[in-house]
Amino acid sequence: MAEINSKVLLKVGDVVELEFTRNGYNADDEYTSCWTDAFYNDVDVVVKCNGVKPVSGMYPYLMPEINGKAQRTKGKKIIVTVMEVIETNIRGGVVTQLIKVA
Repeated sequence: MAEINSKVLLKVGDVVELEFTRNGYNADDEYTSCWTDAFYNDVDVVVKCNGVKPVSGMYPYLMPEINGKAQRTKGKKIIVTVMEVIETNIRGGVVTQLIKVA
C-alpha cells in the first residue's frame, strides 16, 4: 500500500492530460463502450470510454469516444475529465488505476 500512497492518483472531477499507449479494445457487442490504456505521471491508467467507433480496413482498430468525439488515441496526449475511479490497485509492482472518462 505504500506504493499507492506515494503516487499522485486521479480523482473524480480531475481534468488531466493522459498519454495514451493504444487504441480501443474489448468493446461490448453494441459498441457503447470500450477500454484503452494510458499513463498519468508514473501511474498506469486503464480508461473506460463511453462509445466506440470500429474502423475496418487492412489494420482494423477501435476509436474510443473521448470528450464526445471518437478518436484515434494511440500515441496521443488528450485532456480528459475523470468521471469515476473504478479501482486503484498494484499489478506486478506497478500502480494501476481503472477510470471512466467523459
